[in-house]
Amino acid sequence: FEHASVISFIDIAHRLDRLDAPAALVARVEQAAADELHHAELCFGLAGRYLGLSLRPGRLRVPLRLPRGRRVELEVLAAESVRDGMYNEGVASWLAVHAGRHVTDGRVREVLQVIATDEASHAQLSADIVAWCIAEGGLDVELAVQATATTMTEIGVAPLPEGVNRRTLAEHGVIG
Repeated sequence: FEHASVISFIDIAHRLDRLDAPAALVARVEQAAADELHHAELCFGLAGRYLGLSLRPGRLRVPLRLPRGRRVELEVLAAESVRDGMYNEGVASWLAVHAGRHVTDGRVREVLQVIATDEASHAQLSADIVAWCIAEGGLDVELAVQATATTMTEIGVAPLPEGVNRRTLAEHGVIG
């Protein structure tokens, strides 16, 4: 997920740039992409350590976007920022904090602390994107945001399979 988020933020930066968003907002999105790349490297490092292998993320491609009108793009970007940014990044931060409370592995704890801090920042960034989109697009964008917020389903944490040593997993940052 951390690796895929790199492309998501690069895509958002391109879209904001095409919408003539403030340079400072675009720069913050580009920094978020760099944060996600760092998270992916940290996570691949942990996975490699557990497996005794050297792992690196593969190549991801920025999605091809067909042109949309400005109003529609503002609506879509704002709605995505509510769901994928404010909510998912916020949940990711919360999960990293919660998982970090049970971790006994020092390196895992360090990684979770970095992720928790950055994901909380990304959730705030997403809120700022939503605010900018509403300021630019007005009521239509605000209605799209409201529609997204009211139709979102709660994301739950997947249960762990039976027979798994939950304590050992929690000590390494995996929670059910």
